[in-house]
Amino acid sequence: MVITTRTLAAKRGMNLETLEECLREAEECDRLAGLARTVATRRIMTVIAFKWRRLAEKAAERQGLGHVGVYAPPTYEKPT
Repeated sequence: MVITTRTLAAKRGMNLETLEECLREAEECDRLAGLARTVATRRIMTVIAFKWRRLAEKAAERQGLGHVGVYAPPTYEKPT
């Protein structure tokens, strides 16, 4: 059995397909990137945040909100 985010969410009773939830996940990844001790970890969390924002775009389209411009490509520089 493959464990996916959707599987874990279902066990927790969450609906990860909403725009708001995807954006919350992206914000959490951004927060963790800011706390990362290594460049590699910071990059990984930044990319994951970017993916969550892309999912938020898709969720917005499914919810009939159209293009809402919630993401930007990840940058690999250390936040100041």
